[in-house]
Amino acid sequence: MMPLEVDEGSDWPQERENYLAAIDSWISAGAPDAAGNFPVAAGDVNLPPIVAGFSGFPLGNFDAPYGRDPEMGYALVVEAGVIDLWFAFEDDATAAPDFQAALRVAGTPGGFAAADPVALEVATTGFEAPVFFGGTGTYRQHTTLDLTDLGGDTILYLQVELSDGELSVVAPAASSPAYMTNLFSLVIL
Repeated sequence: MMPLEVDEGSDWPQERENYLAAIDSWISAGAPDAAGNFPVAAGDVNLPPIVAGFSGFPLGNFDAPYGRDPEMGYALVVEAGVIDLWFAFEDDATAAPDFQAALRVAGTPGGFAAADPVALEVATTGFEAPVFFGGTGTYRQHTTLDLTDLGGDTILYLQVELSDGELSVVAPAASSPAYMTNLFSLVIL
């Protein structure tokens, strides 16, 4: 950030033209960073895909989505039984049906390594609904979980592995903020 004023003792008044010429020369040379890397045009960058949201419903019932409890870090609160989970993914260059995604379900936040991944199915049409950080997204990938034998405030933790064919992400990852663990959890009543 440029300073708001010139510090006392600065050589700016005497060297102004040299400094401006150095900046002009740097820009003319392609504006490399300190390591000599040149900036990449926005259209030439493939950004990683994003897990924008997930929602749950009683099996086959899209009229009554399960709610999130703000007192539990916005965990999805579901009933014991068979439920549908739907996911919204976003990417700068990949169409929704082209994502490869899998879900891991664990009984502890760190138990994903022992959980087998379940591939998410892609619906021919999805639905628009709110996503985690405002706005809406298209929910097209889904899976069904049988939680019939669970209940009594059981908590399950979810982890999504998502790829756009070139880049992959895991959400939540070990480096994710703590609130992501709650956001990607199911509380079964």
